[in-house]
Amino acid sequence: MGTGANRLPFIASLLRRVYLSLSELAWSALFVILVIHLIASYLLFLLAGEGDLVGNPVDFLYYYMVTATTVPAMAIFLQNRGSAG
Repeated sequence: MGTGANRLPFIASLLRRVYLSLSELAWSALFVILVIHLIASYLLFLLAGEGDLVGNPVDFLYYYMVTATTVPAMAIFLQNRGSAG
């Protein structure tokens, strides 16, 4: 067997641990989700040609935190506003 077959139990074990952490909503799972989201956002901005935004880590983290906290709050506000009347 090749090295790919040896990695399969490790990947299955890792996925099982991630699933169990998510099912319990452990803080470590939430942190992993945050980090994955941050990295994915960074890479997508990089692929989209937003070099000015991702060029300075401080600017990117500021932009990321502002949008990550504002967009969900605005969506909740708009949803509640629409159901109020």
